[in-house]
Amino acid sequence: MRRRLPSLGAGASFTAYPETRRSDHVDDYFGEKVADPYRWMEDLDNPEVKSWVEAQNKSTFEYLENIPQRNAIKERLRQLYNYERYGLPVKRGDRYFFTRNDGLPLLCSMRKQGKNQF
Repeated sequence: MRRRLPSLGAGASFTAYPETRRSDHVDDYFGEKVADPYRWMEDLDNPEVKSWVEAQNKSTFEYLENIPQRNAIKERLRQLYNYERYGLPVKRGDRYFFTRNDGLPLLCSMRKQGKNQF
């Protein structure tokens, strides 16, 4: 089943998806033959794979950057994710340890509470 991409409006265009090579690779699992035509893509150091990824990214980002509502959606998500949050505390000895994130940073900081607080 093919999914149809939403229209970006008049005049919008983007690079077509890159062609994806299929190989004749077949694995044998306990006598059961299983075709794996995209096995070649598992080698991320392969120049052909790197080239395919670059072409795929170019196509994807050309499309995404032309979505008129993209900046509004991005800003709304930023507002929704920007709140202080704490992880569940874990007791070790006389101390409790927990994580804290004060909003948008991707990383949480580790905190402790109890004797010899810092």
